[in-house]
Amino acid sequence: MIKHLYPSTIIALALIVLGLCLKSGIDNYAGKDRRVTVKGLSETEVKADHVTWPIQTTEVGNSLPALYDKIAQTRQTVTKFLTDNGIKESDISIVAPEVTDMNANQYSSNRSEYRYIISSGLTVSTSDVETVRNLVNRVGELLKEGIAVTTGT
Repeated sequence: MIKHLYPSTIIALALIVLGLCLKSGIDNYAGKDRRVTVKGLSETEVKADHVTWPIQTTEVGNSLPALYDKIAQTRQTVTKFLTDNGIKESDISIVAPEVTDMNANQYSSNRSEYRYIISSGLTVSTSDVETVRNLVNRVGELLKEGIAVTTGT
């Protein structure tokens, strides 16, 4: 009987330790969603060191070649406005034009006065944040040139 006491004691202790481990795991899992850790609340304004500014223009018409010329002229005018006001030409990239053919929509019974809508744009990507900030406020000057600009697209 004594020779069975030692293995029985080891098995009993192993079962107790196993039970404690299971209880601890279940308690930890059940209480996991009931705890919130807050490390602090802080807000700091940081001055930006780079800006990306998309500038989009839209033209409408019935002739693609004429619209292409108009888009090219508009792009040139916007680029000149930007470079004349301190933006380097290397910071300006051209966005490919997007053409919408209003007659190609087979599910629409509305016929538009203009067949094509072309959206084109430029993207200014520079570290000269202050210059861009000032230009954003002055982009309305392009209206004098007949260019309606949409920003932030």
